[in-house]
Amino acid sequence: MRLQGKLSHWNDAKGIGTITWNASNDRVFVHISAFTNSRRRPAEGDIVTYEVEQDQNGKLKAVRVSFPQSRPDTVNRQFKAKRGLVTGSVTALFLIYVSGALLTGRIERSVAGIYTAMSIITFITYSIDKNAAQQGRWRIKESTLHMMALFGGWPGAWVAQVITRHKTVKASFQRVFLGTLIINILGFILYSSPEISHTVLTFLIRV
Repeated sequence: MRLQGKLSHWNDAKGIGTITWNASNDRVFVHISAFTNSRRRPAEGDIVTYEVEQDQNGKLKAVRVSFPQSRPDTVNRQFKAKRGLVTGSVTALFLIYVSGALLTGRIERSVAGIYTAMSIITFITYSIDKNAAQQGRWRIKESTLHMMALFGGWPGAWVAQVITRHKTVKASFQRVFLGTLIINILGFILYSSPEISHTVLTFLIRV
């Protein structure tokens, strides 16, 4: 028999949680591998339909779990498209700026190399985390992904999000990611432009 309930508890790092049946307060364990839609990450509060089976130890667990309706807090497609366009444009402009700074001698080749290496490493890390999410294995901490983006890996993070569609739905993650992007770009501009750095420093001293 197929039941409907709410994901009353969810540990995204471990890929486990609890479903509460709508008709009562009965709860049942659920693992990420039980969800039929591997492209959508479960979140606490999601409405789901499921069946119940016994595991090898005789305990009840949810199986063949699916989402009957869209997640209330999911970012709508139109907003996601606009956000992706803006981030893509910022990435393109930043790469052009880096190329110009490199050609004019404002930055060393090693700086461009750091951005390239960090982007590649971050892209690979996102891909590993995406695979872990689909397989229900231990996840990489979001704070780790954000730190990698902050220290120069955000272009690779953005490319990974576009290609793997990983971490694009979770609004809280995207807000922090945008913050790391802005901080990194501002830091790079101050580093590569002595004129701007001098102006900012003078302003801060006067204030």
